[in-house]
Amino acid sequence: MIKRSFFFFFFTLSGSFSFFFPFSEAGWLHFKLPVLILRSTIMMDYFLFGLSFILFFVFVNLLS
Repeated sequence: MIKRSFFFFFFTLSGSFSFFFPFSEAGWLHFKLPVLILRSTIMMDYFLFGLSFILFFVFVNLLS
């Protein structure tokens, strides 16, 4: 339960970050991730966590 809360908090945070990029597909994916996590399995949580981490670094590289 604690791990689920952490994932939900992390992806909600990255989802709010994506409001600055409302027209990008990756931003929309970030916004949808909390809903996907609540319906997914534990392994899927780790997959989405890694995917979100990669997308975050892509955003950072694009901004710099």
